[in-house]
Amino acid sequence: MSITLVHADANDYIKTLADSSVQCCICDPPFGLGEDTFDAHYARDETHVLQGYATAPTSAQSYETWASAWIHQIPRILKPDGTLYLVCAWNHLCDIELAIRSAPAPGLTVVNHIIWKYNFGVYTQKKFVTSHYHILRCSLKGAKPAFNSRAYFSEKDKTADGHSAQYGDMEDVWVIPKEFKQGETKNVNKLPDALVRKLMLYSSKPGDLVADFFLGNFTTAYVAKKEGRAFTGCELNKAAFDHHEPLVKAAPTQITPEAASTKPEHAGKKLTDEERGKICIRYAVLHATKTKKDSMAILETEFGRGHFSLLNILKHAGY
Repeated sequence: MSITLVHADANDYIKTLADSSVQCCICDPPFGLGEDTFDAHYARDETHVLQGYATAPTSAQSYETWASAWIHQIPRILKPDGTLYLVCAWNHLCDIELAIRSAPAPGLTVVNHIIWKYNFGVYTQKKFVTSHYHILRCSLKGAKPAFNSRAYFSEKDKTADGHSAQYGDMEDVWVIPKEFKQGETKNVNKLPDALVRKLMLYSSKPGDLVADFFLGNFTTAYVAKKEGRAFTGCELNKAAFDHHEPLVKAAPTQITPEAASTKPEHAGKKLTDEERGKICIRYAVLHATKTKKDSMAILETEFGRGHFSLLNILKHAGY
């Protein structure tokens, strides 16, 4: 797969990309929190932290202007069914949303608002401890973004307590621990591989082009390489770029397989009155000698329809 990594500013680099070329864009831009002062402020050991972190404006108006400059370029490069994921903190969430809403035609729309709950928020005594980030899932206005509901689980996979594993994985609150990687060279902050992989697998397929214009610790690039995606991205911090660029290109590929579909054969297909009649007649015959559960299981197999679809048909028929 093609891997393109460039030492450049996001504004400049996005302009070089072709129209409608990116399937999935994952951006974790600077939060405008003065991240370059974190080590001193929280008495952190910066021995293994790469220097040169590029910050963003801290005031609301300046941050919105800064974010708008590159966010407004995203609609041009997204495929019609492409997805943009934007990671942000609560302090500039409003400014990011204003930048999204003001993007010129075709523009962007927020499809999902994901909450990432992480471990070990910064300790505070006079306010609640912040232990989450926001992730905005965006698409082109009027478009239907690709969504791989079987990225990890099939429709029939269950959790240990018997609930739908797929349903639980698709909820919009994600509890994923941070990765601290003590003793390893890193940028100021790092998204967990598991978080980036989840975003990527739900919105792209092997061979699709994934992009990130604030590479930081290059997590998106590493995960894209491992998952068999083509990748393009940039990083402004020269120290971070020089450290990660050769490592990304040497990273192995080990694609996570998509779960097999367990949907009934005719799920989603329009029902005819004739088929509804046959289902009711067949149920009456089966239920004369079998339990409702066993009768339903046979109907699902014979007619290739889902359980709840059949229940609705029978309910409307008075069964």
